[in-house]
Amino acid sequence: MTSCPTAKSLTPPTVDSAPQTHGASQLWHPVFPPLPTTPAWELFQQLSDTKNILTDKLEELANLNIFRKRCEARIEDLQKQLQIALHRGAQTTAATPIRTSHSYEADARSPTPPLLEAAPQPPFASQPVSPSTRLWGPVLPPPPTYAQLVQQLSDAKTTLADKNEELAKLSHLLDEQEAHIDDLEHKLQAAPALPLQVRQPRLIFSIVTFGLRTLRLENKQYPHHVIVRALANVAPLFHADVLIDARPFHDPAGQNVGHGHTGMHRDILTRIAARDAFKATYQQSMHDVLHAVPQRRRQDDEHVGIAIYCKAGKHRSVALSIFIELGLRRYGRDVAETHHLSRDTWPWCHGNCYHCRNAYSTAERLLIERGLL
Repeated sequence: MTSCPTAKSLTPPTVDSAPQTHGASQLWHPVFPPLPTTPAWELFQQLSDTKNILTDKLEELANLNIFRKRCEARIEDLQKQLQIALHRGAQTTAATPIRTSHSYEADARSPTPPLLEAAPQPPFASQPVSPSTRLWGPVLPPPPTYAQLVQQLSDAKTTLADKNEELAKLSHLLDEQEAHIDDLEHKLQAAPALPLQVRQPRLIFSIVTFGLRTLRLENKQYPHHVIVRALANVAPLFHADVLIDARPFHDPAGQNVGHGHTGMHRDILTRIAARDAFKATYQQSMHDVLHAVPQRRRQDDEHVGIAIYCKAGKHRSVALSIFIELGLRRYGRDVAETHHLSRDTWPWCHGNCYHCRNAYSTAERLLIERGLL
């Protein structure tokens, strides 16, 4: 910016909603109020949530019914096995011969009395199996005993009783949910059809810094449209509504200030803020930015593009973008993240050292000292 009017005529317009404090929380964490809702919308949300709960409970009821049928089938199978075990035990007892004293007298020739004949073993008796028997097939486990079958039947009946109790509770809960849904639908029909408030588009300020070298332009004065056209070739999605030239400030790199750092360094910020033309340039820039008319809408929001440039895009444009961003946040404006198009050519620090990471707190202090914030 070559010429700047007096500072008195360029004071930015006052905004009633501007915060009165200068804390970092007021600058970097704006709180937006939630969108208001209508009674009909709240009833609709409650109805939707209740229907989702009902769907989950119906699925749980179906799973319980499947498990209950499995328990009933298991009980029937155990009862059949008990009948078979009782029948097998009766046959075994009837087929077992009992030897009397007369049979012992018939075998008096033997030196020792004969032993009682053992009861016939079941077909799956747990006896050692020879290797030749293993070749013919796997050895099956013995069938469960009568006592084991009785215990399994008792456990299955207990499980079935518990599942029936759960089914009764769940059925009662489903009846309550269905009644609640009917009540909500009745209230929703009787609720006044108030129009929902549509979110108003926000005004968002987008800042871009670059150097003329990035646009492949020489270090001289250019008309506004020339720089805008060259910028569109590098950043086609960005539209510059306000163009700010930071070259009137002396190049800090030529004075060995903050060597190896970017415009975020505290020494560079202090040197630029100490210039006589800084106050007038800052006020003129804020005036142009606050009164800019957005030319582009994106996602129902209006964007004001602010392009700040210098020779290389490393020091002066970066430092001035920090001051402009702080000023916009001071007036309660929404500011998007600043994009530095010449970041690839930044010095070795790349804005990650201790002094460069504290750039915003340093710039805020400098603006407060000069009465600009």
